[in-house]
Amino acid sequence: MRLLIAGMNYRPEATGIGPYTTGLAEHLAGLGHDVVVSTTYPHYPHWSWQTGADLPVERRNGVEVRRGRVVLPRRRSVGWRVLYDSSLAGVTVANAFGLRPADLVLCVSPPIQVAFAGALVARSWRAPLVLLVQDLPLDAALSVGMLRPGAAHRAGRWLERRAYALAHRIVVISQRFRHSLSQQGVPDGKVVEIPGWADLDRVRPRPAEPDVRALLGGTGDDLVVLHAGSMGAKQALDSAIRAARLAMDDSIRLALVGDGPERPGLEALAGGAVRLLPLQPDAVFVRMLAAADVLLLSQRADVRDSVAPSKLLTYMAAGRPVVVAAHPESAAAHLVQEAGCGVVVAPEDPEALAAALRCLRRDAGRRRELGRAGRRFAEARFDRGRVLAHWESLLALVRQAHS
Repeated sequence: MRLLIAGMNYRPEATGIGPYTTGLAEHLAGLGHDVVVSTTYPHYPHWSWQTGADLPVERRNGVEVRRGRVVLPRRRSVGWRVLYDSSLAGVTVANAFGLRPADLVLCVSPPIQVAFAGALVARSWRAPLVLLVQDLPLDAALSVGMLRPGAAHRAGRWLERRAYALAHRIVVISQRFRHSLSQQGVPDGKVVEIPGWADLDRVRPRPAEPDVRALLGGTGDDLVVLHAGSMGAKQALDSAIRAARLAMDDSIRLALVGDGPERPGLEALAGGAVRLLPLQPDAVFVRMLAAADVLLLSQRADVRDSVAPSKLLTYMAAGRPVVVAAHPESAAAHLVQEAGCGVVVAPEDPEALAAALRCLRRDAGRRRELGRAGRRFAEARFDRGRVLAHWESLLALVRQAHS
């Protein structure tokens, strides 16, 4: 089968959606499928052009990768975000020119605009369109205050409904996303739930290395707490820093590893109380997970169903307890409670987070129990091989139904 996969993010981007799109594309190519990826140049989570993939067309691990420039936002606003998202639609159409027709087109949302470009290309090739919904950007924009209810929100909802109507199948990564689409009138039979995955061989429980703990700011019997990934408005990491300051005298140390638009302000707020480190090579990152005693996921209070953080699956695979500072009705909180692998505390509440960390600091046995529960849950639900096999079956069925 020949496939075109269109999405904003791809390797060498190491966080967010990129690694999942890459993993799926390379897996399908490894099975003998002819896979072409249409994307842009690496820029996330820094929101500036990065090195590492500078050619407009290249071959990476059996996948033909075609890149074009999008418009990067200069500031956080609805207008810039719409321009950024819409520019990928233009890149998708441009990258399809001159290509041999594909048997199936897969578009990764966000941005939702890529679905319209994908539908145009798919229709010209008489191929089916599959839409993978990795995030609900309209809900996320509301939650962080970038968008308010009104005409722009109604227009965004209309755009989403039109995009969903164009797809032959829609893949969501969580039951909460399925519910959101159902509320918008998407027929349930059109939606398939396939979660993200964890690489259980690469990320696994292993002994902590003293030098890596020291890199994270921990010495002796300190409780080392690690947050890894994007540093944006949705993460509310200022509250985590304030919690770390409250708990400093209790031998609790917080490390923030990653990058994003909020990083400069976090560095100013942290002072010497928190260790901030840049994105790490994969081999180092895996050792950092093992060196931490607790893994932290933090979200703004008004983030609920719009985001299902992929880092949570990696946290579980690492076999470390998870503390989620998020709304109790959020997708992240529900997943941690279902797995029994951590503690949920009120979001944007430094005192509550500090209190939860102190409790875990005093109870090593509970930390071990929570960590083991997370690993078991990851093995049962998010094994990479089983998830990718589900993708293989779905794409084969869609192509067969369209033949």
